[in-house]
Amino acid sequence: AAEQLLRRETEIYPDLIDAYNALGVALIHQSRPQDALPVFMEAARRDPASTTANNNVANVLGALGRHEEALEYLRKVIQAEPGHAEAHHNLGMVYQSLKHHEEPADSLEQALRLAPGLTYTRSHLVWNKLAVCRWHGLEADIEALREEVGSGKGAPDPSTLIAASPSPEEQLFCARRHAAEKVPGRPLALSQGPRAPHERVRLAYLSADFHEHATAHLAARLFELHDRSRFEVIGVSYGADDGSPMGRRLEGAFERFVDVGAEGDEQAARVLRGLEVDIAVDLKGYTTGSRPAILAHRPAPIQVSYLGFPGTMGAPFIDYVVADRFVLPEEERRWYGEQVVYLPDCYQVNDDRRPISSGVPTRAQAGLPQDAFVFCCFNNSY
Repeated sequence: AAEQLLRRETEIYPDLIDAYNALGVALIHQSRPQDALPVFMEAARRDPASTTANNNVANVLGALGRHEEALEYLRKVIQAEPGHAEAHHNLGMVYQSLKHHEEPADSLEQALRLAPGLTYTRSHLVWNKLAVCRWHGLEADIEALREEVGSGKGAPDPSTLIAASPSPEEQLFCARRHAAEKVPGRPLALSQGPRAPHERVRLAYLSADFHEHATAHLAARLFELHDRSRFEVIGVSYGADDGSPMGRRLEGAFERFVDVGAEGDEQAARVLRGLEVDIAVDLKGYTTGSRPAILAHRPAPIQVSYLGFPGTMGAPFIDYVVADRFVLPEEERRWYGEQVVYLPDCYQVNDDRRPISSGVPTRAQAGLPQDAFVFCCFNNSY
């Protein structure tokens, strides 16, 4: 409704920059960054000095993976307004995406100095410091982050809090606040009670990562091995098509592969409802690129969180989480908003057809000593 009103506003008052910015925000809230970008760019074209418009353009370019272009707009904002805290935050996020390992913390710390209560800034700062092993001030930052959660003043990123806090109670509280912020109000529920059963259970997996990505390398074989006599398996993608062999393999692994990347959240949910999906499985949780608002519209009678995010989503529209007793010990079940479905051994599937390299490097080629025991950790450092 806001979008329709604001489109009329821009037609009647074409020089009213605030109308363009507000229209772009309305589109962002529908998870439509591709549609928001030309609106924000028009605002920046009409008023090149507008720090709000330029910052909004940078935000959307970053969301679309066009990070180098986003840098130009953010530098323009900071040059015009050095005290623009949100631009410093966004600059840190762009540097992080570009893997400029040292710059993100500097930009995020500057954002916090300018606006201590800026949403998500401290959680991104903690994550960046953990990711690059930047220990200076980290303990104090983690303590401040946990204080934000306990006091209810901030809304840290749940995926950061899992790494920073050992408290499942804090993680649940954080996830609930994050869910309420990402999906405000009560979206229209599309699934209205029981319906006639299908011959096979219609099972849909939702992800932004059906391409060359860690989740794909874990789960590709899982999709291929479903019992087709009992399940109709559907892939619902809202991520980029990178044209990779993995992307093509995944498209072939599903009986139906549906791309809803250009659709808003409610429209994407209506696609699932139109497919009469029985069980919808969210593979993203609160990781990068997630769109929990799709399932907030309740397009399927049963909705599940699995694989990508090993914590609680704290969301009333997620019914079950698939886990094991290592990632989710029995004594911590009460801190999950979902019902827990335990797999008997390990919850994390893996592709048994992944090729193994035939070349084995020598110690010298790997820069390792010949006569020492080498400790290895093949995880992200955070």
